[in-house]
Amino acid sequence: DAIAEVVRIFKDKNVTHVTGEVDPLSDVETINLELILADLGTVTKRLGSVAHDVKRGVKEAVAEQSLLEKLKNTLEEGALVSSLLNELSDQEKVLLKQLCLLSAKPILYVLNKKGGAELADTTALLKWLEETGSNYCYVDAKIEQELSDFEGEEKAMFKKELGGGDDD
Repeated sequence: DAIAEVVRIFKDKNVTHVTGEVDPLSDVETINLELILADLGTVTKRLGSVAHDVKRGVKEAVAEQSLLEKLKNTLEEGALVSSLLNELSDQEKVLLKQLCLLSAKPILYVLNKKGGAELADTTALLKWLEETGSNYCYVDAKIEQELSDFEGEEKAMFKKELGGGDDD
């Protein structure tokens, strides 16, 4: 259970960008904000559901409410739930898993470059990835798409010619 967040890092006048300009860090921030907002909706809804059991003094509900409040605060600060994982108890991690929150999942940032195309400025993005300890890799999605049409030896030969290994 992880998220592969594909981030465009190439410029191509034939491939439009929703904002008109390629800004990889801004794109990551936008996608992460969408994950945060989705999770905030889930947490807020669950807080409303658990409130009745808390009033009745159900011990499990009190523990869940405490976790939900932590999660809500983290999300309202604009942070992914995954940034909070090291601070949670084992019991809280079990409760968290049941919520299936998107921003609690590990994220692999897949930096999509296009062979032959000019690269966008990735300085800010790479700095952010390093500062946050995020996992990332580079891929040329167009070449990967083209390679998907080949099989066996032919595929291995083309991968080798393009600088990729057998397991890429």
